[in-house]
Amino acid sequence: MRYETTVRKRKGFTLVELLVVIAIIAILAGLLLPALSRARQSAWTAQCMSIVKQLLTASALYAANWDDSFPPAGWQFDGDGNFDPVEPVRWHGARSAMDEEWTTKGGGGTLTPYLGVDGIRQCPVFKRYFKATDTSAGCGGYGYNKAYIGGSNCLVSDWGPEIDHPTRVTQVRKPGQTLMFADTAFSAFFTDGSDKLIEYAFIEAPLGFWGETNASTHFRHLGSRAVAGWVDGHASPEVLDPNLRRHNFFMASQASWFQENNVGYIGSEDNNNLMNGGMDNGVPEM
Repeated sequence: MRYETTVRKRKGFTLVELLVVIAIIAILAGLLLPALSRARQSAWTAQCMSIVKQLLTASALYAANWDDSFPPAGWQFDGDGNFDPVEPVRWHGARSAMDEEWTTKGGGGTLTPYLGVDGIRQCPVFKRYFKATDTSAGCGGYGYNKAYIGGSNCLVSDWGPEIDHPTRVTQVRKPGQTLMFADTAFSAFFTDGSDKLIEYAFIEAPLGFWGETNASTHFRHLGSRAVAGWVDGHASPEVLDPNLRRHNFFMASQASWFQENNVGYIGSEDNNNLMNGGMDNGVPEM
């Protein structure tokens, strides 16, 4: 007697098998997506550091052409020593009226001619935020040390034309520990009454000409880090200290805004040691 067996061919997966495959894919995605996100953020930080180094290189080229002087951050006084609210020229652009946006056309700002055809490139992370339409449009999300390097706000005792005078390279005693550029942002509270995060062209020193300042360094990279460019030409990601004061009485009503948007200072809030190049509120002898 001969027995015949019939073997049925399977045409697909069972429900259990499909669920197992889906579960495995979900686990792998859960493991890979955070890694991909970190890789993307690291790439953005590297790109931002490259842009900051370009700003530093352009500043060095400017100094080589202008008797060892850093690029002026802006001109708030005209040739006759009169205050000009338009501030027609800044490091990142120029304008002829208060209601105009800053432009790099026709030579633009003091630094832009040294940045090539691309001009000031925007921080890749800052693209998620709002472009300023007034005081700092076109700065790319970067701020310049106006208090000590691009100007003399904290080096003079009187508010006058002297604040526009930039420092010379040889006057900076600690170039590797002196901020020149950094990721910055500010609240649109003073421009349109909103709490939007907009471009801001200057790094605010913790202690300014009038006393305590409102912070402007924006820690937007890799879990509360800001890219900083130093006078000696190197760039580095700096970590935000959440315990530091970030605002003065002018912005006390928006205290939570600084916390929520990771805006603060690099270093201490009690001194300007990372801003003043070792000049201690007085220009050292040459």
